[in-house]
Amino acid sequence: MLILYPLIINNFQHSLTSENCTPFSPGDLIYSNDLLYYECMLGNQKITGAFLVGFALMAGSYIISNFSKSTQPVTASVYTSAMPAEPHTFIAVSDNDQNGVEDWREEFVSKTPLILNDSTSSVSYEIPNTLTDQVGIQLFQSIMRGKAYGNVGPSQTDIIQQTADRLRATVKDVIYKPNNVTTIPMSPAAVRTYANTMAQIILNNDVPEAGYEDEITILERAVRNEDPEELKKLVPLINVYKNVRDQSIATPVPEQFLKQHLDLINVYQALYQSLSDMQLVFTDPVVSLMRIKRYQDDATGLKVALENMYNAILPYASVFAPNDPAILFVVFDPNYQ
Repeated sequence: MLILYPLIINNFQHSLTSENCTPFSPGDLIYSNDLLYYECMLGNQKITGAFLVGFALMAGSYIISNFSKSTQPVTASVYTSAMPAEPHTFIAVSDNDQNGVEDWREEFVSKTPLILNDSTSSVSYEIPNTLTDQVGIQLFQSIMRGKAYGNVGPSQTDIIQQTADRLRATVKDVIYKPNNVTTIPMSPAAVRTYANTMAQIILNNDVPEAGYEDEITILERAVRNEDPEELKKLVPLINVYKNVRDQSIATPVPEQFLKQHLDLINVYQALYQSLSDMQLVFTDPVVSLMRIKRYQDDATGLKVALENMYNAILPYASVFAPNDPAILFVVFDPNYQ
């Protein structure tokens, strides 16, 4: 409205100065019947029309701004039922056979009793006796216990690490100590006899090269083909490490060679145990997996033990003859080409 008002006034003033109207000053206002008009207003229709339109717009704007909002309060209608609520009717419970079970429950009750301690059951519970089963149960219990403890319990990473630590502690070897072998006084002759005996043990238990396959190849093929019979090919290799271990234990050792002797025996034992446990890949796979994981370390240990034996014998090289079996240890010289 404020925008239209100057426009109306300008048009009004312009019309006053047109040809149809004689200019006048504010002193020329004439009062008649309490109505204010100009001398030439009634003689010019444009002026009259503009005046009426402006008046109508201002009046309409005033009415809309002041009377468009309703002043009547709004009341919400609330529905009330004229009829009172009916009282609840309970269904009568009957027990015609007087057995303590309501008639409506009878169809849901089995007539065959459930016997929890039936000694004639053909299914008997067996306590897990394999490491795989035991570890599986312990792992499950630890995870469930950790969830029950919430944020204060161990994380799954900690639980798995603890399980791995228990596995390493469970899968361990027999360690042979000085009281398991016989020592003899140190002398060049004793060294020659001992070295020749230990070399001969290795030669006597050598695996024929014809048809030889390493243990990992045999194991991998057995698992791939799911063929437990394939694992029987490990038996000759197992017997090799068992025999060299037992025969080495029975060999008297010069006191100065005691450490090298026990190291070699314990490596024989580790390899024997690893190969034996690899046969459990289908019945106790956790044990087999742990042995496979450390097998390469055991094989490296055998190489180091034989190198140490060579280094211990080397200062006594002058006491050996060219045809002595102990010449075999030259192969384990770290610098041997």
